[in-house]
Amino acid sequence: MNRRVGTLFLMILALSACGPGGRPLPTPAAGPADLSRALQAAIAELSGSLDLRADQIRAVSTQAVNWTDGCLGVQRPGVLCTQGVVPG
Repeated sequence: MNRRVGTLFLMILALSACGPGGRPLPTPAAGPADLSRALQAAIAELSGSLDLRADQIRAVSTQAVNWTDGCLGVQRPGVLCTQGVVPG
């Protein structure tokens, strides 16, 4: 259960384009992106984690971004991330 919550948190963080303090926020990705697959995956994970039907979950907003590293801007002690722009 904790792993699902952690995964969900990372997915929501990625979809909301938030970054931790002290690091630059992701820049908008060039061109339109189809976020429907990512959004569907996030809703499916949340639905399973909270035992809700998918139609009970509503996305408020989505935004395509270019992340500054492979950890999508999330820093954790002892975790190494690939360096370079990651579209998402």
